[in-house]
Amino acid sequence: MQDSKKTKDQLLEELTELHQRLVKLEATEVERQQVEEGLKQSEERYRLLVETMNEGLAQANQDYVFTYVNERFCEMLGYSRGELIEHHLIEFIHDDYKELMQDQMARRRKGQAKRFELAWTAKDGRKIYTLVSPRGYYDEEGRFQGSLGILADITDLKNAEEALQKAHDELERRVEERTAQLLRANEQLKHEIEERKQAEEALRESEERFRSIFEKSRDAICLIDSEGRYLMVNEAMCELTGVSREELVNKHYSTFMDKETHELMEQYWLRRQRNQPAADRYEFKLIRADGDIRIIDNVPTVIHFQDKPPLTLAILRDVTERRRMEDALESMRSKLLNLQESERSKISRVLHDTIGQNIGILDFNLATIVEILDETSRESISGLIDNMRNVIRETGDKLRNISSGLHPRLVQELGLVAGVHNLIDRFQGATGIEVHSSIQINELHIDESVAVNLYRIVQEALTNIVKHSKCSSVLFEMAVDDGRLGVMVKDNGTGFSLEDVSQRDIEQRGMGLFIMEERAKAIGGRLQIHSEPDQGTELKVKVPLITA
Repeated sequence: MQDSKKTKDQLLEELTELHQRLVKLEATEVERQQVEEGLKQSEERYRLLVETMNEGLAQANQDYVFTYVNERFCEMLGYSRGELIEHHLIEFIHDDYKELMQDQMARRRKGQAKRFELAWTAKDGRKIYTLVSPRGYYDEEGRFQGSLGILADITDLKNAEEALQKAHDELERRVEERTAQLLRANEQLKHEIEERKQAEEALRESEERFRSIFEKSRDAICLIDSEGRYLMVNEAMCELTGVSREELVNKHYSTFMDKETHELMEQYWLRRQRNQPAADRYEFKLIRADGDIRIIDNVPTVIHFQDKPPLTLAILRDVTERRRMEDALESMRSKLLNLQESERSKISRVLHDTIGQNIGILDFNLATIVEILDETSRESISGLIDNMRNVIRETGDKLRNISSGLHPRLVQELGLVAGVHNLIDRFQGATGIEVHSSIQINELHIDESVAVNLYRIVQEALTNIVKHSKCSSVLFEMAVDDGRLGVMVKDNGTGFSLEDVSQRDIEQRGMGLFIMEERAKAIGGRLQIHSEPDQGTELKVKVPLITA
């Protein structure tokens, strides 16, 4: 019993010890759980701190393969964690900084890491600058195990620095450029001052030469202000108008003109003042102080001055006598052409009425001879007589052509329209060239001289086409417009250069164009010719429609 009791006591003691140990264990477990809970809370705070920090955080192993990156670093480069983890960081380094990163990785393995700048290539291609604060970690034996870096985004700062540097460089460039411009401007100013001095000496000489030319010129010269009043006149101007210099200055230029001439001059004057197109040379009638009327050839020039009204310099030449001679020559030409047509008409009439009649009689007599011969004689000479009659008929045809060429009797008898129709028909038949004609008038009862000269112009134009154009068709038009009779002849031939032809002597040019121009002038018309090589030739003539 005693042993049993002792054993019981021992058991109780052991139970007590066991209970105490259990209490201790329970206390230890609570403490462990508290430590674990504290550790979890610490880890959560660390994770929250790492994920919400403004800087990027990246961890890489000893091979520099990413093992962890925070959200901020992902935002900076635009990649997800999955696109970064387990990838070598060199893949994301900008090409300009890869060599620098290789050097930093070597330094880090040796424990020499320090803060440095590094640029990355973002997913969208942007260049991201960061300031890297690296920390390496090593094992107990000092071997490199990996690296942890805190990366601050300094892209905006770098861009601002670069922009500031560019602005600084641009400012320096502009300063240098402006300095160079100022130096050049200074040199230019010196040069201009020297040129101005020389120009002032030359201007004085020029003024003297101008004054000498102005005063000694045989042509009248005047300077007119913007109001139309004479500022300066030379002696020739005084002689032309019959008024002294003192009286001319400040007079209006219209003083020596009739109303019609003044209105025309006023139109030219306003056009020149407004820089609008105006005749740069024209003639007008000037009425001298003694009432004598002179024909003046005027060459006006507008002179513009900065911030001042323009002036007009006019050079006037008296062409009255020349005009009279030209008018007389024109009248003589007209009379000569009319006389020529009259003589041609007489010759044509003689050929037609006399020689043509004689040829007809010869043909009739030969026919009569054949009829009265006996059969034997007829057989022996009939071939000869037939041959003679053929020659007579051919001679008669040629005679009629010559007579028609000398004077268009058809025009004289039936009028211009019928004559032109006949001329075109004969032209087509003789040449085979097709003529597209448009005669938009009925027969006109116009002066015979006008009709004959127009007919001759068309005849000469068609002759020139046969000689020179090598065309395949001709367009002919004749119509009345605004009281004027117009004729147009146009071919599709080789054409020619009017400038080249105008520079030739009359002998080389031929008389065709000259005669056509003279005929047009003789009837108060105007001849125009347009031609270019390989573009054909167009002839136009318009004359006042004066009925007979």
